[in-house]
Amino acid sequence: MASFSVIFSWLIAHGYFIMFAMMFVEGPIVTIAAGFATAGGFFNIFLVYLISLLGDVLADALYYGLGYGFRWTIIEKISRRLGRPVGEATTMARLLEKHPFKTILSIKLAPFLPMPAFMIIGYTRFAFFKYLTYCSVVSGARSLFLLLGGYFFGRLFLMYSSLRYVSIWIGVIGALLVLFYLFFRKLAQWLVKKG
Repeated sequence: MASFSVIFSWLIAHGYFIMFAMMFVEGPIVTIAAGFATAGGFFNIFLVYLISLLGDVLADALYYGLGYGFRWTIIEKISRRLGRPVGEATTMARLLEKHPFKTILSIKLAPFLPMPAFMIIGYTRFAFFKYLTYCSVVSGARSLFLLLGGYFFGRLFLMYSSLRYVSIWIGVIGALLVLFYLFFRKLAQWLVKKG
């Protein structure tokens, strides 16, 4: 896993196109790093938000499409290897029928869950535009939250970077970023338990 400073350097060196590619693959950490870079004046905050939202929603659409299009080949092979029957997709279909927004919100906020869960949603043939709307709302709020968090910590860094003990402030900001990420993860787990 690449460190925050490596991601930050890559973003500054390569610009918006690499930012989109990185956000498509791993959105949250890259969005925080892009917000940090935005605070330094390297990027436009509105473009970064749009790229973050687009990368996240397109990745979700891809996972849905894989589940929808390769319904029998991918999903059934994976479920056989994991020892899980395909019939468990009916549980997902039932959740989507009763509480579609809460289900998609819980999936989006849980780490490592979106890819297989969105493939299963595609497998269940849930309405695509409804799915995309819910994903866009959740992704928009999450991207805004992460981008503003990165921007805030970037501004904080710039404000205190003129101090004598810059390395201490880098450590403090790094610790705050980790706490920010852990809080977000705990919030996601709480929402999954509650939902």
